Amino acid sequence: MGIYTGSEKLVLFGRLLRARESAREAYLTLQQNDAFLNPLKYSHLKVDEFDGLLLAGGHAPGMRQYLESTDLQSFIADFFHSDGPHSSHKPVGAICHGVLMAARSKSKETGLSALYGRKTTALTWSQEKAAQLLTLFLRFWDPFYYRTYRESEEEPMGYWSVESEIRRALKDDQDFVLVPTDAPDYRLKTNGIARDTPDDSRPSWVVRDGNYVSARWPGDVHAFIREYTSTFDG
Repeated sequence: MGIYTGSEKLVLFGRLLRARESAREAYLTLQQNDAFLNPLKYSHLKVDEFDGLLLAGGHAPGMRQYLESTDLQSFIADFFHSDGPHSSHKPVGAICHGVLMAARSKSKETGLSALYGRKTTALTWSQEKAAQLLTLFLRFWDPFYYRTYRESEEEPMGYWSVESEIRRALKDDQDFVLVPTDAPDYRLKTNGIARDTPDDSRPSWVVRDGNYVSARWPGDVHAFIREYTSTFDG
């Protein structure tokens, strides 16, 4: 017997937490794709067989098998050292927890993160914390559903948030780029509700450093993909 919470009647909160209908429809289409149904093993990936790399995001403890794969981390680190257009590495795009995956990928030569010395953004602690607060009430049987990693009693709240872990991997704390308070449409970009569309990029926040492009969450995805695909232009 399932747990009845009445949350299905809280339409506003449901819309805040779930993906848009267009995204859900796109995912249903993806589930019919042969390549999606028969993925390559991380250990079989070879950099020279790909023109670009896109690191998707997600949330919840189920992400750990992706984030903790040493085979995938090694592949990503090598990708950041590949030869690509514009005298840089091949294009790499990362969004949400995908940026954390890039941050955990370390160079075999230096032992430093692939993002060391690069500008980036990612899911912010304010966004992650807001999602957690919503689930405390709406998913009370699993209140930390949106936290992939949780802090111990000795650690400060947010220590294992996406933003905090990425910041620890960067060369400079300021290399994690938040939306400037004087940016156009600042409130639209940071209210945690507005999402961009194919025709309206105002709510989005995307950071590009050479052939590396990053974004925070699904609300940035249209602008993120446009910027990422532009890295392939000659």
